Amino acid sequence: MLTRGGLAARITAAAAGLVLVTAGAASAWDTARSGAGPRDKLKIVAPAAPGGGWDTTARELQHAAQENDLTGTAEVLNIEGAGGTIGLARTLNQPGDPNTLLLTGTTMLGAIEINGSPPA
Repeated sequence: MLTRGGLAARITAAAAGLVLVTAGAASAWDTARSGAGPRDKLKIVAPAAPGGGWDTTARELQHAAQENDLTGTAEVLNIEGAGGTIGLARTLNQPGDPNTLLLTGTTMLGAIEINGSPPA
C-alpha cells in the first residue's frame, strides 16, 4: 500500500513522463509544420482499441494533418491495454522518432497508479 507521500511521488513521476512525451510530440509537430524536417510520414499512437475515443481523436488528427498538408501520410497505430499505459511504455521506449505523436491525457495518470506502472 502506498502512503499519501508515495502516491504523490508516483503521480508526479508519471506526470513528468507524460510531459516529456507531450514535449516530444509538440517538437515533432512544429518540425512538420515548419517543413524543417521529415514530413513524409506522421505516426499517431492511440493508446486504446479501434473505435473508442482515443481512436476517434487520432483519426480526426490524421485527417486534419493530411488535409492541411502538414504531412504526406499519417498513420494511426492503436496500442490497447492497461488504460493506455502499454501504449505509453512503448512510445517512451522508442526514443528518437520525432514523427511519432502519442495521444494522452490526465486520465492516464489514474491508470498508471492502478496498474502499478513504473515511473518514467
